Amino acid sequence: MVRVMQFDLQEFNQDMREAFSILFEIYQNALVVDPNWHFFYEGDFTTLRCGEGFVNAVHFQLRKNGVKFKEPKEWVEPWELTRTFQDCFGPIFHDLSVLIMELFKRKILIHGNKQLLENVADRIIHPFLNMATYLTYFETGRGDSGPFVKWEAEMMASLTVNRAHIAGMIMGEQRMKRIIERERRDNEEKKTNEEGKDRAE
Repeated sequence: MVRVMQFDLQEFNQDMREAFSILFEIYQNALVVDPNWHFFYEGDFTTLRCGEGFVNAVHFQLRKNGVKFKEPKEWVEPWELTRTFQDCFGPIFHDLSVLIMELFKRKILIHGNKQLLENVADRIIHPFLNMATYLTYFETGRGDSGPFVKWEAEMMASLTVNRAHIAGMIMGEQRMKRIIERERRDNEEKKTNEEGKDRAE
């Protein structure tokens, strides 16, 4: 089994268009034939994963574009559910990453992005929930009561609430990191100024 390696691209998303242009260039020049590569936007940084055999090519592209990054390490999935089904999620993450690149490549994002992306999201989410309808009938106490049409809408509503909650937690976390980093810099600057003042006296 191929090892999948993870790069964390640091301070990467200050200019979102430039960041995506770099990701697209890496896809085109290094990863278009890698069946394991995928990426995730993580706010201040981006996670980029690729098969072990593509690490040098990604290194080259990142250096060429002046991207700061941590040396790659093997992908160890932190989410228990994803880790349990990593053999299934890996290809899904790959296909979704390719879809994003191909949407951009075929230049259909020029007008009406919001509607297009909403339609694409529906085409991704609906098939899963449609297929998973069968699994709901294995819940305790559920009988053969016919089509369970309401379930998909209820699930999407629940996902919306949960995702909003998670987004709020992440934003709060990132805000705290920025505050801590700013305080650390201010303290270092203050200490440096005091040391300079002492030497001057």
